[in-house]
Amino acid sequence: MKIKLNDISKMFGDGEGIVKAIDHVSYLFDDTGLYFITGKSGSGKSTLLNIIGGEEEPTNGTVVFDRSDFDPTKEIAYVFQDENLVFSLSLIDNLRIVSGSDAEIKKVLKEVRLNKPFGTHVNLLSKGERARLSIARAVLQKTPIILLDEPTGNLDAENSRQVYEILRGLAKEKIIIVVSHDEATAMKFGDRVIILQDGHLVEEKVLHQKGGRDVGISPWGEKTDGRLSKRIMFKYIFSRFGQKKYKLVFSFLSLFISSLLLFVSFNVVFYDQEGLLKRAIDASDVNLYQVFQYNQKDNSVPLGNGRDFYLNLTDKIQEAPIKVIDANLNGNSVKYLYGDIDDLYEQNVYVQDNEIAISDFLAEEGNYSINQYVNLNSKSLRISKIVATDYQIMKDKYDKDTFDNLADTNYNFVVTNDNCYLDIIKDKGIYASDYFLDAAFNHKANYNLRADENYLVGRAPVDSHEVAVSKAYVDRYLEGDSTKIINGEFKLDTELTFNYDLSAYFAKLEVVGVYDGASEDAFLVSENFFNRIEIPLLYDGETEFFIRNKSLKLLVSDIYHGSIILNSPSADPIQNGMYVLGVLHNISDIFISIGFALLTLSFAIILNYSYGNIKTSEKDICLLKTLGVKKWVIRGIFVTMNLLISLVVFILATLLGSFVTVHLANYFAQTYFLTFSVLTNSLFSFLLTFVLLLVIPFLVSILSVRKIDKCTIANVFKRNLA
Repeated sequence: MKIKLNDISKMFGDGEGIVKAIDHVSYLFDDTGLYFITGKSGSGKSTLLNIIGGEEEPTNGTVVFDRSDFDPTKEIAYVFQDENLVFSLSLIDNLRIVSGSDAEIKKVLKEVRLNKPFGTHVNLLSKGERARLSIARAVLQKTPIILLDEPTGNLDAENSRQVYEILRGLAKEKIIIVVSHDEATAMKFGDRVIILQDGHLVEEKVLHQKGGRDVGISPWGEKTDGRLSKRIMFKYIFSRFGQKKYKLVFSFLSLFISSLLLFVSFNVVFYDQEGLLKRAIDASDVNLYQVFQYNQKDNSVPLGNGRDFYLNLTDKIQEAPIKVIDANLNGNSVKYLYGDIDDLYEQNVYVQDNEIAISDFLAEEGNYSINQYVNLNSKSLRISKIVATDYQIMKDKYDKDTFDNLADTNYNFVVTNDNCYLDIIKDKGIYASDYFLDAAFNHKANYNLRADENYLVGRAPVDSHEVAVSKAYVDRYLEGDSTKIINGEFKLDTELTFNYDLSAYFAKLEVVGVYDGASEDAFLVSENFFNRIEIPLLYDGETEFFIRNKSLKLLVSDIYHGSIILNSPSADPIQNGMYVLGVLHNISDIFISIGFALLTLSFAIILNYSYGNIKTSEKDICLLKTLGVKKWVIRGIFVTMNLLISLVVFILATLLGSFVTVHLANYFAQTYFLTFSVLTNSLFSFLLTFVLLLVIPFLVSILSVRKIDKCTIANVFKRNLA
């Protein structure tokens, strides 16, 4: 191996501030031997050493090796004045970085006279022992060239002598170049002595003392593959955690708090809300639920659209829902059920025309009995059956106010059939709010069928397009002149504000009579008219439907998204569960906002911590590079450090977050008297929190890796650049 310096110059600065550290130096390092570069401080010794090692580029000139494939970064070993050992590792671990053979390590340690236990911490070694350890490591690197910068500068005479005797032995098979300010020592041990002055090579002394005692191992052979064992890597990582403790704790706490808040928030946001509704339904004591459709654009629905809702419900729950409207029984408000009611409360309830069935609750409240005749609206009907309910159980379970609310919804009902319902409608009439004849007047109109009225002019309506108006209407709006309206068009421009939208059914009606009526807003229509709108009336847009508890689970998606509204008692678990879910969503919005703000702050803090860690580890980074450790391995050390912080944070944050989630769920369950859990730990929350805590160390590492790559021997180990 030969090294040839061809007219090497190195300048620092620019303009008038240029300093020539090396000025036109040429030299040939011939094969093996112990070479000394000496001179006063500032003469350029260390700069020349860095140029030979490839750590600095010369301003002018070249460094030529006699092998074209020679790589200075891999085939040159370094030993420096302060030994530059990895002080956080033990004696043996410092050597295992470059050698995988403990037998070879023992042999080299014996040759350099370092008899210490393998596990001895480097900090416990004397300066002389550290110097010998550095040389042992250089030997184990098995490179053809060793560069040493003031290797004995801090040693006494005896330790210096031992070091140089070892180096002389190594010089039989290697080029060893030593930078030293001690010319006397150089003259005593060196084969060649190069003297620098102000960057110039002023003298070379050839002493011809090549040779010496061999260290006793092959200078060539197998090297490590540039990796670190997992044990050494983690030992180093944990030693670094002991540095900058306050920054580490601050980084850890900020990341922990943000992760905790986010984890709990994710449990709320990504919680199975439909699953909550299903559990609420299971926990509910209510057997029948009133449901009605909700139109987000308009709370009202045109007459007839209720049939679409009815068919949609039937398709989803696979049974016919029970239709319901408000009715008047002997002057008292009740729920009026009609339609195909085959299994009301698991009972067969069949009623004939002119009959009704009533609930046991209503029978007790009104003192009604079977075969008794009662007035439903204005129609007299016979009670044919009393339907058993669980109202007694509910009455004992709930307080009075809660039960009254429940009873009004679920137990205060009568049952009849479609035919009876239509008869009542014809007698009672259909209510709507219309603008008619004169847009200046807003009327709540009532359209019904009464054949026994006394007609003053004209006749009763017969066809579906005919209508009769009252004498009161004529007196008020037509000055009592009936001739102005008979056979005229009954114009109607309807906007729905009450009950049904009838505009489609009252278009172009003809006024055929004026009856002796006192209500100016009561209009009479024909049997044919009612037959025309029979189906829409049976499924009118404002009619609610009863469905059973067991069928409600099939509608949870519609209930959750608001397309179906439940008319349930205030104490019902479903209503309370929905309310709690809304509260939790509001909390989660706050938690997520705070969590992501803290996460951003945590990222900045951890990035600062990582930068500081790299700064204080610069010597170790450069040392590992000179020992042949691959760059990606060095980067991996700091990536792993950040990952370990995130992993510990993830474990602690999710453990505490799980605890907080459970207690938050218990708090809401107790506050709102729920017998089911409104919140559980979501697997997706674990995964999302884990991903976020993986992203942070990788982003930090990507931003930090440039600082690792910038760490060079020239910048960190240089002593005298002048």
